[in-house]
Amino acid sequence: MNRRKADLDAPCAAIAYAVPDNELCLRGFFRKAYMAQFSNEDSCFKEYSFLDSNLENRRNAFMNGKLCFVKYAREYCTTYTVDYFNSDKYRKLTETVSSEDYHAECKSPQSRLQFSICRALVDELTTRSEKMKIFEFRSNKNFVEQTKKIFRDTEACLSKSCASNKSKNLLREFAGKFQAWRIPEEED
Repeated sequence: MNRRKADLDAPCAAIAYAVPDNELCLRGFFRKAYMAQFSNEDSCFKEYSFLDSNLENRRNAFMNGKLCFVKYAREYCTTYTVDYFNSDKYRKLTETVSSEDYHAECKSPQSRLQFSICRALVDELTTRSEKMKIFEFRSNKNFVEQTKKIFRDTEACLSKSCASNKSKNLLREFAGKFQAWRIPEEED
């Protein structure tokens, strides 16, 4: 009976995660969680591995880092989204983001969340692409190395997601630009 209820609830959750207010909130949250690895700032995003590839670690991050999510949502998301992710919906988000996607048709809540994670990475790559046009950024080795990592992570994310062809084409465009941005290896 529980499996049947879960099968019926899944499409509703997938749709709820795609609602523009919720999707923008989740995408922003995932972007901030991802970018914390490059930051020197103290924040709750550094304390919890919200995007850990180990799903058990990810589950623990969402369970223990609920206050981090709530603070982010209250500051950056609409009232609709804050209200939506009440205790029960947040618990379901935690379960969904930390479970395998067994649905091949790309309509599962897991697929929807994976797509939001990938979109967060694409958003960051887009921002960095614009910055790379400026010499000061292009000549900053740390910035370039971070951008390379973001590119590789975005590529990996899109390869296992139900991303649209538009997102995949955008990644190919970045790959072309990336070749032009290569900084020479330092000589010994």
